[in-house]
Amino acid sequence: MESQVREKIAYLKGLASGMDVDPESKEGRLLHGLVEVLDSLSASVEHWAGSQRELEEYVSAIDDDLSDVEEFLDLDEYDGDMEETSYVRLECPRCGDTLYLDEDMIDDEGVAEVECPNCHRTITVGEPAASRPAASPQTPPA
Repeated sequence: MESQVREKIAYLKGLASGMDVDPESKEGRLLHGLVEVLDSLSASVEHWAGSQRELEEYVSAIDDDLSDVEEFLDLDEYDGDMEETSYVRLECPRCGDTLYLDEDMIDDEGVAEVECPNCHRTITVGEPAASRPAASPQTPPA
């Protein structure tokens, strides 16, 4: 398609130069200016068409790669042997990044220490038993 446009513009250039219009007259400047603008637009369209083709090829390659990944990660082949994992949502107090911890990372006392992957700060989840205040015995009301 781009070559057809180029051919038509070349034809118009030939017509314009063969019309014996004085290039310094108002009509001549207008005619030659329009042909130059058309030529410039045609070059731009050719450039963008080439870029579009490259982009389409790239997207197609990404789509093929994604299909391979989806096929590899197909969970139907596991027949339900996978355990469901629960996660605890945690926000880093320093940088505000959101972390998700596997519940298995938290020990029996409800404590876990993790490092924020963004700011590398160690975050303690839960409270160690030693730092908790001792529970005072309560007597029932009389």
